[in-house]
Amino acid sequence: MIPNAIVPLSSLPRLPSGKANRKQLKAMVQSLTQGELAKSSFDKIGKAQSKGAVMPLVSETQKVLQQGWIETLQFADDQFGLEADFLSLSGDSIAAINLVSSLRRKEFKISVRDVLKYPGLGAMADQLKGESDNAQEIQQQTFTPPSEADAAIAVAGLQPAEYEYIYPCPPGQAEFLTQEQWIDLVRQLTTTNKILRTTFTRCHGKWYGVVVRDANPVVEIYENVSDEQRNQIIKTLDHHRFVFGRPFIRYPILQLSTGETEIVTKLDHGLYDGTLLRIFAEHFEAYQHNLPLERFTPFKAFAFHIWQIDKSRALSSTTEPRINSVHVQTINLEFDAFAKTTGVTVSIIFQFIFQLRLALRSNHRDVAFDYLYTGRNIDLPDPQTINGTCENLLPVRSKIDPSMPVSEFLRQTQDEFWQYTENSTVGMDEIHEACATTREGFSNKTLFLFQPFEPATATGKQYQKFGGHGQVRGDDAAAIRGGL
Repeated sequence: MIPNAIVPLSSLPRLPSGKANRKQLKAMVQSLTQGELAKSSFDKIGKAQSKGAVMPLVSETQKVLQQGWIETLQFADDQFGLEADFLSLSGDSIAAINLVSSLRRKEFKISVRDVLKYPGLGAMADQLKGESDNAQEIQQQTFTPPSEADAAIAVAGLQPAEYEYIYPCPPGQAEFLTQEQWIDLVRQLTTTNKILRTTFTRCHGKWYGVVVRDANPVVEIYENVSDEQRNQIIKTLDHHRFVFGRPFIRYPILQLSTGETEIVTKLDHGLYDGTLLRIFAEHFEAYQHNLPLERFTPFKAFAFHIWQIDKSRALSSTTEPRINSVHVQTINLEFDAFAKTTGVTVSIIFQFIFQLRLALRSNHRDVAFDYLYTGRNIDLPDPQTINGTCENLLPVRSKIDPSMPVSEFLRQTQDEFWQYTENSTVGMDEIHEACATTREGFSNKTLFLFQPFEPATATGKQYQKFGGHGQVRGDDAAAIRGGL
């Protein structure tokens, strides 16, 4: 196995027994920023640098790209040249999305697909274009809610002064909808993150979110709860369905007879994704310590940006899923070194294995499945800070060619995947409508999800934030339980 980085130490932390303190070593490495870790990268600037060769930059485009790498990968210097490799410098798909966003702010354009396909600085710079080159402007439109949405608001008893605005739900959110100090902190969190005070209604097959003004969380307090009562309360929550007019999130507080207190967060899948839970956690901790919030992109901007995009190109192709079985298998292997040698990200290796498994189980070389995609590769500033759910389901099709070398098929899989993401602005309902098909007859039966994040653990008296464990509840809701 090839190490990603070699961190020099003057001495090893020791246990009283004299053995190396592995826990302290791990904590030291985890405390390093990406930029600090990159300084010790095993192949910091690619194979050429190991021979002492740094190829100087020539064009302004190359210099702009180099600066983008420095900002995205958090480097402290520019001691690398055209031979530098983005993936070898700890770059991954999320870093690629951030790089694309950073370059866009400098009025340069490149796709995530090309960042990963051409990881060398020189080759990547050749793909970089000015925004004026073939720029696709989104024509600004004025959104008018359907009259049925206004009628639903009136029936729910919401007055105009009680909600801020109505927005058309982005495709991923629509898909999931188909499918005392603490209270004060949550109130602040709800004030900032309007998705936590949104209620949803469906009109003519499309979902709309109505943001209510009241930021007070829906809290239910249960006192002196026994184990039997606790189980019954949670069972009741599992079967609860949200209703229009109230936010699609509630916070039952269970004061147990043992003296412990548990908080159960019940929320609809349409309210969150993995990145958003981290944003919530950062906001919650900032409020807890009276610190200002880091800059973030409002979810409202994302929702209306998606609504205005011309979706005709994304709907121009069709898929024919043919999978009718599901198989789950746990794999405990290290893939980082293999990913580096083949020029793909680790997630692509898992997707590659998943596609092969489907082909073997179905006896078909042409397979299809849904990919739960982050959806944050979007033409907005700081897409990783959008405080709303951006995830969407991508229907993916893969043709397995047994004669193709593994490394070539991996690169093809990565290239095709990022082409799919360029059409992620449409939802499953729109795809079925364009293809004149139905969910019942043509929906994929398998789902691929790659989740590389490690959950953050609470320290000291810090609140356990949106964590514990998450479970799918019913058709379209999840309960995330944590304790104080």
